[in-house]
Amino acid sequence: MALDLNQFDSPETLKSWIEEQSDPEEAIDELTDLSQGSELKGKPEQYLVYGALSLMGEFAVGGVVQPATLEKKWDVLDEDGERNYGDDDSEAVTAVCNDVKAAFKDLTGAEAGGPDREGDTDIEFDEEGRISGMEDWWINDDRGGRWMVTVDEWPSFDFVRQL
Repeated sequence: MALDLNQFDSPETLKSWIEEQSDPEEAIDELTDLSQGSELKGKPEQYLVYGALSLMGEFAVGGVVQPATLEKKWDVLDEDGERNYGDDDSEAVTAVCNDVKAAFKDLTGAEAGGPDREGDTDIEFDEEGRISGMEDWWINDDRGGRWMVTVDEWPSFDFVRQL
């Protein structure tokens, strides 16, 4: 397929084009292969392909929370053994969110999140104060898209394009 991705202005228009093909599965396979190579890395087309395949439920790939974030003991217990969520709780959420946003930029080439561009998430801690989970949340990117950050198997997460 010699497809000029510059003709598409959004993941939604590329998705529509894929669905109109005589063999949509072939188009999906070729775009998946293209997205996994280095040809699109850092280019606007990377975002288009990833978004279109995500909209079609064909490309649920995200990232993993980084080991430095996972291994740190964030939580502090007071003298009664009760969790004391002070600044460490906020710092832990920020660390997880930064890992998610870095993975999004790496996968799509777009910036995501920031003030008024992301929802809240809650994180869970184990008995030792390490992060053991996170709830799903949304992020907006700098290209007008909204994505759900979904967690099925911690510490992995996926990005799902929203309409």
